[in-house]
Amino acid sequence: MVPAMWAMLGNDDPWLQTAALHALLAHVDDLVPSRASQVKSMLREGDLVKRAMAAMLVVKCFGPAEYPLLKENLDSGIELVQLDAIQALSQVGGERGREYLKAHPPAKCCPEIMRIWRQEVGRKK
Repeated sequence: MVPAMWAMLGNDDPWLQTAALHALLAHVDDLVPSRASQVKSMLREGDLVKRAMAAMLVVKCFGPAEYPLLKENLDSGIELVQLDAIQALSQVGGERGREYLKAHPPAKCCPEIMRIWRQEVGRKK
């Protein structure tokens, strides 16, 4: 299943990409360690949708020890990438993800991303 879902991440259809991401998130044990390096390399993708989706996979696959991998995406100035990094840390990473976010606000961002960051670091669950 992982190879098929992995291939669908590259599809142009956002619905297929989202379905593939959710399937991979539900089967992270099948991703690691076989695709660990590929998941991490997605954080530097030229395809911004894949780069944004990578944040969810990194948080779910590797946990708090690897949250620093998302710092470049938080600071990227690319709203889609920043938004997914913030949501991944807050919603998938839980309390520890929000602690990381609080200590590492986006270095450069628009007011809307900063508003979302404030909202997510204040989230209780």
